[in-house]
Amino acid sequence: MAVENERNWFSPIFGWQENNLKTMHDHYDVYVNDDFIGEKVLVTPSESVEDIASYLRRCGFQGFDTNLDGDHYHIGAESEEVAEAIKGQLRAFLATR
Repeated sequence: MAVENERNWFSPIFGWQENNLKTMHDHYDVYVNDDFIGEKVLVTPSESVEDIASYLRRCGFQGFDTNLDGDHYHIGAESEEVAEAIKGQLRAFLATR
């Protein structure tokens, strides 16, 4: 009985850790104009998939919109020129994160 009680006592703690680790390791497939660019892994609880759009704006990009569909993050660029520039920037960004 002592072993079973210890097991039950530890279960809530382990369950809490598992849930937090899952949140910290969420990931999203990133697409620009339907082309797969890479995967964004959320390493800390303060990160968000929306950080990608913020990053692009800080880099001076305009003329795009975003849409989250499950674990797919879609970026739609208004022109092919903008799309190609965003793709290049995001490949580097996602590779270093």
